[in-house]
Amino acid sequence: MLAGAGGVAAGVALPWVRVKNAVPGLTILGAHLGPSDATVHGQNTSAWPVLAGLGAVVALLALLGRARRTVALLGVLIAAAGGGLLYYLSNVIDIKTAHRSDLERTLAHLAVHTSVQPGPVVLLGAGALITLGALVSRPRAG
Repeated sequence: MLAGAGGVAAGVALPWVRVKNAVPGLTILGAHLGPSDATVHGQNTSAWPVLAGLGAVVALLALLGRARRTVALLGVLIAAAGGGLLYYLSNVIDIKTAHRSDLERTLAHLAVHTSVQPGPVVLLGAGALITLGALVSRPRAG
């Protein structure tokens, strides 16, 4: 569980997405991108305090050896967040241009290129590790 909590911290610090030829005014999870190449790290977004807080709660509960079910639930939530983030970042151009015309969406795909970086995958794995650790750990006597 502690390794998973550390993975959450690493996932927040790692890069999440690389954007090439970003258009002015493009935002990804609260991170504003300029008109050039940019890498969005977890701490550049508005999501990082929540994820870091969840990781800290998991670490505290794991150290205390309490609330295994809660830790397992938090692990599932972190894994779901990592998976959702992975999906969102993999499809960010489609999502951001969903309300635009077909021509505008095509031009956006031709102009802007994104590549998902390791952060979301680490978050997904950390959540799975937390969940697995909580499910297989034994409660402390006392």
